[in-house]
Amino acid sequence: DLYWGGYVFQKDLAPSMTNQPDGFVGFLKDNLNDRNYLSYLGGGGGDIVNDIAILPGSTPLLTRAVLVGATIEETDPAGGQGGNSFPTRPGAYQEDFQGGVIDAFVCVVTQVKNARLYLDYSSFLGGSGIDWAHSVRVYSDGQPRVVGFTTSSDFPATDYQGGGAGSS
Repeated sequence: DLYWGGYVFQKDLAPSMTNQPDGFVGFLKDNLNDRNYLSYLGGGGGDIVNDIAILPGSTPLLTRAVLVGATIEETDPAGGQGGNSFPTRPGAYQEDFQGGVIDAFVCVVTQVKNARLYLDYSSFLGGSGIDWAHSVRVYSDGQPRVVGFTTSSDFPATDYQGGGAGSS
């Protein structure tokens, strides 16, 4: 079986849509010819799914995966900041868009064999600057680790490198 994600510019498909990317996630059956499920993931701004990692304990009948990516602030016709309607879940680490132009996101989805994907967990991950999640890996302890970049001096993380925003 194969999970994949990415983004598409819907304006190419529907001219009435904005010219921002829409994230998607999909699942192909083991023969890789039959699309089992494909869905958009995002809100009213631009959204990009950058990486997917399968969680431990997944089976052919029930698969759980972590998705990471970035969501772009929605534009406000009145000229102010527009926020973001990306679908977070109650109890998420960050339920609200944190500011800047782009926030990272972390989601957990469940795919029941021959059924749709369910969004189990979804959270913003960011500070007041630009925050982007590039990659996710699940290690032997079963916990996902997210890699990305930030320009936020208030990014909610322990600073393992000893620098600050923008350090390498």
